[in-house]
Amino acid sequence: MEAAIAASWIGTEPALDAMLDVFKHPRGGHLAYAITCALGSKSLREHWQDRPELGIAKLLKSASRDNALKEPPPGAGEAQFDSQKNLKVVRIGCVPERMRYTVEQFAVRTGQPVKVVFVNPDATDHNLLFVQPGALEEVGMAANAMARDPKNASGNFIPEDKRPLILQAAPMIGPTRKSRVHVLRFKAPKKPGLYPYVCTFPGHWVIMKGVMVVADDLADVDAMLAAAKPKVVKEWKLGDFETLNLRTDEQSLMRGMQAFAKARCTQCHLHSGHGVNLGPDLTRIGTRLKDEKLLRTILEPSHEINEKYRTWQFITTEGKVVTGFVAGESRKGIDVIPNLLTPDVKITLSRREIELRKPSTVSSMPEGLVDVLTREEIENLVSFLQNELPEHLRHGHGKHDHGKHERRGTSE
Repeated sequence: MEAAIAASWIGTEPALDAMLDVFKHPRGGHLAYAITCALGSKSLREHWQDRPELGIAKLLKSASRDNALKEPPPGAGEAQFDSQKNLKVVRIGCVPERMRYTVEQFAVRTGQPVKVVFVNPDATDHNLLFVQPGALEEVGMAANAMARDPKNASGNFIPEDKRPLILQAAPMIGPTRKSRVHVLRFKAPKKPGLYPYVCTFPGHWVIMKGVMVVADDLADVDAMLAAAKPKVVKEWKLGDFETLNLRTDEQSLMRGMQAFAKARCTQCHLHSGHGVNLGPDLTRIGTRLKDEKLLRTILEPSHEINEKYRTWQFITTEGKVVTGFVAGESRKGIDVIPNLLTPDVKITLSRREIELRKPSTVSSMPEGLVDVLTREEIENLVSFLQNELPEHLRHGHGKHDHGKHERRGTSE
């Protein structure tokens, strides 16, 4: 909060960048008020009011709406639960139009009382389920199956036959539901582990998820997370795939969507409304590329570069070389993203310091993203990309343009 207030006094573009970075983290109460005041201050406003591509007005509206979401007054038993000295309180929201939770990881001790305040300011309904380790796909596929019956359209998409795998469940909340806020109160499991939490709206569960780390000692959390990170399976080459075993059943396509997320394709791309539209929309890539040709663009991203998403190399008057994707241009300068894996890190070059600008022959899509996938996962990924999802899993969530300041691209 003090940093937000200080930013309005500093009044520089880096101070504005700091305020934008705050939106990636939980905020509420006095902090939300301080952020709103800082962004609306005269000193910071001059840096964004003539730059609609930054979408500040939309962020302010989002912050105001999020701050207005209040949890219901607790009953006597709930108040007693909340009074426990070792209570862990977590506020989890939904990032508007991004199919993501605002908190994607938190840690608790075994048996610790936990209070989760779940809020949804998004234009789409979402729920929140905590499930047993390893049960995410089984619960998610069961929720998908519920979508085949139109009677479930207004339901909560909590599969009753999978209740033994579900630890806690918040119902669907959002613009078409009775509430935008739901509070869960429970004791953490006694067994240490990584417990996923997820939105089970059909198809959302692949992308919209997080993890509750339960540990006997919180000092163990980093090691537990490190052990769970995807490991490199192999440095895959096109020659490793003399044949492709592509299946189009629903389970294979959903596993392909999981591979799409695991390889971090969702950071830049949309497919069937899933992911983020910062690069080319891959929903219909199967009409242009299939099988081996599609696989080659995945394994060799620089083989064919979409001119619309080409990276550029800049040489400054001081001899400095900057390579990256152009995130935005103005009369004053050019914003460059050097590394798509850290898209919020930008370098701003003034036009006066640019000596030379030339196109790069290397794709902005990093090589080796699928090295964390098995052969079967890569085959499922290809199937997912080149085929349409079943009708009951198609939706438009995530199609909105999030502003040019976020737009970054890769080759297709």
